[in-house]
Amino acid sequence: KGSLQDNSLLFNFSWFSHLFSFRKFRLRQYATISYAGINNYTAYEKLYVNNEYGLEKFNTDSAYGLQRGTISIETDIFTRWRILGFKIGFFAYSKISMLAKQGTGLFKGDAYPAIGGGFRMRNENLIFGTIEGRLNWFPRTIENVDNIRITLSGNLRFKFPKSFVE
Repeated sequence: KGSLQDNSLLFNFSWFSHLFSFRKFRLRQYATISYAGINNYTAYEKLYVNNEYGLEKFNTDSAYGLQRGTISIETDIFTRWRILGFKIGFFAYSKISMLAKQGTGLFKGDAYPAIGGGFRMRNENLIFGTIEGRLNWFPRTIENVDNIRITLSGNLRFKFPKSFVE
């Protein structure tokens, strides 16, 4: 009817430092800034905080808005330690995600911070990809979301030949 509806914008900027080498470990830092917005909202899904552009592991669909901005920093430490052939490293991060409802500016909306860290293990010779243990602390939550979340996750890597039967 002569007007655009559900105009959306997603902007994500990621930066990472050089790999700093020390005597017993290596260190790399990451920073990310992202923004997402929907203008003239009618049918699109609202923007949620529980995704890769917000706060992962903040499991709720009650935190939503039409604008979302997220700033995060992470430091990864790569050690030379091995446990049963698994290389082990550690990480620490801090994030804040801001959500604004319709008619509210982004900086006047709700802010949800997160702080955490953990370890990552990887063995190049096995089908286990990266195994990650993570501790998340959410200083501000909403109903049905715990302040502390501990997770252990991994991914399997399968390598198959291109043809099984010839």
